[in-house]
Amino acid sequence: MTVSAQNSYISYTGNGSTAAYSFPYKVFVAGDIKVYTVVIATGVETLQTSGGAGTYDYTISVAGDYSGATITLNNNLPSTHKIFITRVQALEQTTDYIEGDAFPAETHEQTLDKIVLKLQQHEEQLKRSLKFKQSTATRSEPPIPELTADTLIKVNAAGTGFETQSTVDVATIAGIAADVTAVSNIAADVTAVAADATDIGTVATNIASVNTVATNINDVITVANDLNEAVSEVETVADDLNEAVSEIDTVANNIADVQTVGNATNIANIATVAGEITPTNNISTVAGIAPDITTLAGTAGLTTLAANAANISIVAGINADVTAVAAIDSAVSAVNSNAANINAVNANSANINAVNANSTNINTVATDLAGSDTIGTVATNIGQVQNFAQAYRISATAPTTSLDVGDLWFDTTNNVMKVYSSGGWITAASAINGTADRFTYTVSSSTSTITGPDDDGNTLAYDAGYLDVYLVHLFYLLLQ
Repeated sequence: MTVSAQNSYISYTGNGSTAAYSFPYKVFVAGDIKVYTVVIATGVETLQTSGGAGTYDYTISVAGDYSGATITLNNNLPSTHKIFITRVQALEQTTDYIEGDAFPAETHEQTLDKIVLKLQQHEEQLKRSLKFKQSTATRSEPPIPELTADTLIKVNAAGTGFETQSTVDVATIAGIAADVTAVSNIAADVTAVAADATDIGTVATNIASVNTVATNINDVITVANDLNEAVSEVETVADDLNEAVSEIDTVANNIADVQTVGNATNIANIATVAGEITPTNNISTVAGIAPDITTLAGTAGLTTLAANAANISIVAGINADVTAVAAIDSAVSAVNSNAANINAVNANSANINAVNANSTNINTVATDLAGSDTIGTVATNIGQVQNFAQAYRISATAPTTSLDVGDLWFDTTNNVMKVYSSGGWITAASAINGTADRFTYTVSSSTSTITGPDDDGNTLAYDAGYLDVYLVHLFYLLLQ
């Protein structure tokens, strides 16, 4: 058969439900097929293995007439993957014609087919290669420079060949990508700076002065704002300094006194005095009662009052409370006289709360004490009550403590009343002299064990050591 112009590869996108894919082009042997899977999101490509056990390894079936092949993956290909199937023949010539032999047309045609398929294979590879466009002026083949570690290939400045570029430079640019972007975003500003290069040079020459101005920029702004005012303090100062008698010079000549007045402590005192003159004029008021102040100055109690000024202020702040307490002074005295009892109640608050929580039970006890007084009776005979609790026990297992001869125990496991004897627990029946039960059994010569119901339906039961057994032989007399 002939070989038409055709591709040497085909691709499919997975759908999650398909594992078998067709290669619809001529192929002679399964080994000429290579299968790649690609993760669409990342472009990661994986060469799969024929007959392998991997997730997307595959088996291949070649058509009997070599018209194509079917590739079946181990698993369905998901929609996140693509599959590329390509034909890659070995570059070899395996057909050998023997001199004088018949001309095998089929063998010869297959050889020609393989040559065409190899050409198609090379065409597919060339289509994935970098090439100069057809109209390129130079027809020479520019050589690729020798590659070394950490280099890239780039076109030279003339556009006639290739040269290498260190990846270090590229990495450096990549490392300042954010800065490059920032500069790109202010390209207009960069251009403006370039246009002012001369002025920038002048500033650079006088950078010390510029730094001084920058350090004192707030003062510079203040002076500039003052000069723009209708009445400028800066201009006023300048005018004063130009006068024959300058107030500023006068202040400067008396600067020691000015500094004394300006002392933080003194200025606060001056402000206090000024505040007592305006608006209340307390100083004048004090001056008007100077004789009274003189009299107070000779009173020792003022010192005591001054020492307790803080406490007096506190009492003055709670004068309403003080008045209220004064109105109940008798009750306060009563509380004070019972302080010990109040403290005792406080110390026993937990017990008092417990009593309150059990008030119902306490009331019940109080009612009994006031009525039948059974609680009092029990209290009076508490010794006998405690003795009875020790002498009579009810349990499923035998008591082992506080045992006295004559103690009673009701065995709830066997429903039997027992008495404690010098030999241990025995049934109450065994402890009573003369008590007996009789059981009658009719037996045969083969009977060796007597148990269970007797002839009257009574179940055999006895105390160990208290059992008598009698055997009675029955004779039958036949009278004629």
